[in-house]
Parts: sequence; structure tokens; C-alpha cells
Amino acid sequence: MLAHPVKYMTAILFRELVYQRTKKEKEAICTTFFKTRMHVLLPSSTDIYLTGGKTHFSEIRLAKFLIATLNEHDVFVDVGAHYGYFSLLASQLTGGSGKVLAFEASPATYRILKKTAPV
Repeated sequence: MLAHPVKYMTAILFRELVYQRTKKEKEAICTTFFKTRMHVLLPSSTDIYLTGGKTHFSEIRLAKFLIATLNEHDVFVDVGAHYGYFSLLASQLTGGSGKVLAFEASPATYRILKKTAPV
């Protein structure tokens, strides 16, 4: 909150006031901790929007695992990619010579994924 008070207040007020009444998500663009631009929907991705990363313990563990495991030239398959957070991370780790395949079944979610990682 102290680093980006306006961004924090905007996200929290949207979640608590607007979304609670309308149930309509809001598209936003943020930058991940690994310096990649990403499209997300609020409030579902408030953690990424505010911190540049996932905040749930299991997701942090997965990110650490990918960072420790993936190398250039590797192939990463993300089934259920959602908005593409782990796909983007894998893309950074595998470099230009690696390959990332991201799959998302939900048409609405895929629309955001496609903006983040265009085909």
C-alpha cells in the first residue's frame, strides 16, 4: 500500500464498492515482478495487480519451483493457464529459444490470456 497508495485504493474500492454491486469485473494492465506487462481482471487478480505476483502460498511455491527448474531451451505446457501468469514467467525463464504452450478452456478467460500473450 505504501509503495502505490492510489493503485491500492483504486483496486480495493473497486472490489468493495463497485464489484459488490455490479458483479462486473474490470480489466486492468499491470507489471509482474519479472517486469512483464500482463492483462488481468479485477477483483480476481488483485494480488498480481498490486504486488506483481501471486500471493497464495502454493502459487509462490510453484513460482519458486519454476525459477529453480526451468532453463533456456525448455518447453513449458500450461494447462488451465487462466490469464497467463505462469506462462509469462516460464517464457522469461526459457528465453527466446524455449517454447511455452498455454491452454485455457474458458472463452472469457482466454480473451484476457490472448491479450497478455498474443499468438
